[in-house]
Amino acid sequence: MNSFEEPISTDNTIETIASLYNLNPSQEEKDDFDEWLSKQASTLENPISILNENDILNYLPQSGNYTGNRVEVFFSGAEKSFLDAIHHYKGSFEIAIHKYSEQIFSVEIGSKTGGVSPKEDALYIGHFHPDIAIQNLDIPEIVRAELIPSPGDIKGFLKNRQSIANGTLIVSAHGESSVHLTDDLNNITNDEIETRLKSFSEKYFDIFLNKNPFSWLTEEDVIAFYKKQFALDIRINS
Repeated sequence: MNSFEEPISTDNTIETIASLYNLNPSQEEKDDFDEWLSKQASTLENPISILNENDILNYLPQSGNYTGNRVEVFFSGAEKSFLDAIHHYKGSFEIAIHKYSEQIFSVEIGSKTGGVSPKEDALYIGHFHPDIAIQNLDIPEIVRAELIPSPGDIKGFLKNRQSIANGTLIVSAHGESSVHLTDDLNNITNDEIETRLKSFSEKYFDIFLNKNPFSWLTEEDVIAFYKKQFALDIRINS
């Protein structure tokens, strides 16, 4: 889904969403992640060698990263293995794939509400939005399927544009989309981007409270909104 780090209406909104969708980590989940992290020793200079997607998926923790700190697991292997891994991942928290070279990749471990983002020193291959079963039936399927960028995603994309120069994937249990920068971004000032992002952030999370804050009726409405507001082209991949 979606980082709650961006400004939104009230703290009560965050608490309501977290309670409604059971997004707060339990103490057991925190302890589980801490134990996994204590054994994680990979680095960019000393990655874990893998042969296929199962080697990647079997290494990931069972619980999300609640710490707020960036946590990456570094691997060496073929890009196809990492693409297969993100498509077959079934976890309850976000993960992201970063590409450092033709053979070196990392899997960033997020939380149930976000916590992954692009970096300036790697290509952002894509990230996974966990299924939280959005109940809102008044919004287009592309939104319920969680195939659109959240405010936190957009902030990361536009801050590290070179990392998504070739596009980036958003994968969920319901499908896949790709997000691409358009030339129109050159016509939007940074101040205007900040203003638009703030406005978007303040309304976006109402989607999870059975509202349609942007009056989206069709998939085309959603795609047109992102293109006009943030010069991002969203494409649904079949």
